Amino acid sequence: MRNTIVAKRYVDAYSQCFSDSEVQVSLDTLISLSEIISSSEACVNALKNPLINVEKKSKLISAVLATLGNHPKLENMFRLMLKKDRLNILADIIDEANNEKARLKNEVIAEVETSIGFDPSSTALFQNYLQKQTNKKIILKFKENKNLLGGFKAKVGYTVYDFTLDNSLQKLKKTFN
Repeated sequence: MRNTIVAKRYVDAYSQCFSDSEVQVSLDTLISLSEIISSSEACVNALKNPLINVEKKSKLISAVLATLGNHPKLENMFRLMLKKDRLNILADIIDEANNEKARLKNEVIAEVETSIGFDPSSTALFQNYLQKQTNKKIILKFKENKNLLGGFKAKVGYTVYDFTLDNSLQKLKKTFN
């Protein structure tokens, strides 16, 4: 949770550096750079290596960023993250940047965990239910979780909708106690 809050602060600060018309593109670039760095094992290892000094790490980030064009604000943000030893939250940065993009479009991302997939009609019903609850367009992202006995759990922002069998059994247990 702490990393999510810190990542949100970075994304919010970065977004405020741009006009409304530039924010979407700048967030796309932020996501692209974060994904490039996160997906390269060599890059991750170099950035985590305590034997490599900050200046060399900064040059590595600049080289990766150069492949995406000239983005001095993004480069400054990554240098600050490097200086504060916060590159370990890149996954959270990506999530928060996607959330911010959705928020700007009056959308919200709902992360749904299920033991089995949803059929199309159930997906549409649940999506409509969440849209009525939030008054926003819902983007569903499904994740399979084999640890769930049955049902599903959805996280929309800080709200969790727990319709799992585990949760139902716990509620039933509490009523008997």
